[in-house]
Order: sequence, then C-alpha cells, then structure tokens
Amino acid sequence: MWQEAAAPLTDEWKKTISDMGMDPDPMLNGLIDALKKYDSYYGDQ
Repeated sequence: MWQEAAAPLTDEWKKTISDMGMDPDPMLNGLIDALKKYDSYYGDQ
C-alpha cells in the first residue's frame, strides 16, 4: 500500500534528477542496495 502512495514521489524525483542531466536509476539502486545491506529495505513485500 505505501509503495503505491510513494510511487508519484519517486517518479517526480526521477524526473527532477533527469532534468539536471543525471541518471536517477543508479542513485536509486545504490540507495536500495544500502538499505538491503542493513536490513532496512521494505520494498519487496
């Protein structure tokens, strides 16, 4: 449920980063990897 609520914010953030000329996917994947490393990622529920 919270993933659906957060999706528009993630999309907006990705667009903002892209507009700045950067690739948001490696940044987001790095964050997710760090969260998983410390057992703090709750996205795959």
